Amino acid sequence: DQELEQNFRDRYGDVWGLSSRNQPNTKIVDPKIARSELEIPADRKIGIIFSHILYDTLFFIGEDLFPSYADWFIESVKAACQNPNIEWFIKIHPSNLWRGELEQFFGGKYEEIRLIEKYVGTLPSNVHLIYPDTPYSPYTWFQLADYGITVRGTSGIELGALGKTVITAGSGRYEKVGFTINPTSAEQYLNLLKALPQGGETSEVQRRLGVKFAYVTFCMKP
Repeated sequence: DQELEQNFRDRYGDVWGLSSRNQPNTKIVDPKIARSELEIPADRKIGIIFSHILYDTLFFIGEDLFPSYADWFIESVKAACQNPNIEWFIKIHPSNLWRGELEQFFGGKYEEIRLIEKYVGTLPSNVHLIYPDTPYSPYTWFQLADYGITVRGTSGIELGALGKTVITAGSGRYEKVGFTINPTSAEQYLNLLKALPQGGETSEVQRRLGVKFAYVTFCMKP
């Protein structure tokens, strides 16, 4: 546990060179302080949608519940907007800071924002955006989250190691390990998001499986 925590702090602090590219000028903040600054009550559950690079090819072998990452993103945000029972955050992928291919094409607008404006509209008061220039380290957002939503992102591994509920919308990386919730259809997935916090419990057995898988992935594999 200690070695894995140090790995997280090194990757999302100022030790690794990639950190300065993917999350520059961020800091690890105590989650209680972050909650206070974000004005979220201590008993209010938090769900975070961790956006993929929406125009990437689906490289990993597996099956997806939606035709593309963009379709998944749009439908996930719509489901979040229909669930007022938790506080939602939409985390725009940090590599937008340095990739920027579509931002240049669309006049400097993040693809996630463009899709929300086109297909979702105005977000309700309990749905917020996390921009790539957020002052909080990703490690802080992982600690804040109660529920992490992804297709198959690395964030799912990190959240699982922290005992968070991970809900996937595709297979191919870690869905068979035992620490994630894996809906088998788009309808089941969206209904789960709309019903949270109901159905989003995580057991201690799942948490330990998440810790072990993250340790193998981040500490032993290198």
